[in-house]
Amino acid sequence: MDFFRFSQDQRVSGAIQPIRPVPANPEHNSETDFPVQYYLKANRDNEYIDFLEMPVALVSDRLKRLLTKYCPQLVCHPVVLADLSRMRQDLYWQINPVTVDCQAPQTEFYKDGAVRNLVIDAVKAGSVRVFRVAGIKESWIIVNLEVAESILRRDFLGIRLKRVASA
Repeated sequence: MDFFRFSQDQRVSGAIQPIRPVPANPEHNSETDFPVQYYLKANRDNEYIDFLEMPVALVSDRLKRLLTKYCPQLVCHPVVLADLSRMRQDLYWQINPVTVDCQAPQTEFYKDGAVRNLVIDAVKAGSVRVFRVAGIKESWIIVNLEVAESILRRDFLGIRLKRVASA
């Protein structure tokens, strides 16, 4: 089975940048209150990409619909991105894929514990299509070949897919 690291394409200049969450209820200051609203950094050339890695994993509504077709159990919470300079609000979704203990013994690490070369045990990953890998400090999202191909067949913006070794 082939797997891919799903990440934000940093080559897109002018990608929107959420900078500060605003609690949905001013009396609560908990990040678990949804929907959360993020202000966007002022930029006259804002490019609304379909995947943002920071400050949390956020996907556009259109990408969320695709991911949940392949992974109906994917936990998604609504997030509003507010561009105050343009008086614009857009619906995005914070995604929280399951964490799977599928790291293969061949995975290599740097001395500081960061992943140098991730290798996924395909048997342990099983049929899970969208997930995070347990035992690594990075919060990378991994998708299987079926999901990666489906993403590539559509005109999503701001997504990179990098093959991950499997054993």
